[in-house]
Amino acid sequence: LNTLGSLILPHIAFSLPFAIWMLRGFVKAVPEALEEAAHIDGASRSRFLWQILFPLVFPGLVATSVFSFISTWNDFLFAKSFIISDTS
Repeated sequence: LNTLGSLILPHIAFSLPFAIWMLRGFVKAVPEALEEAAHIDGASRSRFLWQILFPLVFPGLVATSVFSFISTWNDFLFAKSFIISDTS
């Protein structure tokens, strides 16, 4: 205990499944026809990700980030119990 790692790992373990579940819906909402059209137009996989997929999924990334931040912020008592200092 009493380390930053003991705080970071549980937050990742609790936030990551929710983030994956939430972002999965946003990514599945993008039609496969867009990927096929980009491929036909000569776009590489990375160009498709950055210029087509990322702008379409950006609202989902923002929403997931906000929910994860609020969840982490609300766990102050959880953090307080893992980070114990003798200075107080």
